[in-house]
Amino acid sequence: MRQYKTWFAVSFFWAPLVVALLLNPGRNGSYLPSFGDTKLALLGFCGSLMAVYFLANVGPRRFQAVCCKRDEASWSTVVQAWFSLTLGLMSVWWSATSLLNR
Repeated sequence: MRQYKTWFAVSFFWAPLVVALLLNPGRNGSYLPSFGDTKLALLGFCGSLMAVYFLANVGPRRFQAVCCKRDEASWSTVVQAWFSLTLGLMSVWWSATSLLNR
């Protein structure tokens, strides 16, 4: 796994994570039914961005050249990528199920 460039990590992991935390969907998504469509769509968008952050390493070489450094990633970067994928998929799942239940 290659190491991400700083601008890519901020745009596709840290900024969406901050937005998702500010929205605070609550424990086990308990507050999601009270969310408006805009907040749910934003939460799903943040989840999608965090999933792209993880999936960038399996993308085509041209995409990797834009978002990754030539250096191999440390274990902490790999763990951060898996963490972002988990958070991203949870955000997408919460948003999708709540929108479908309306």
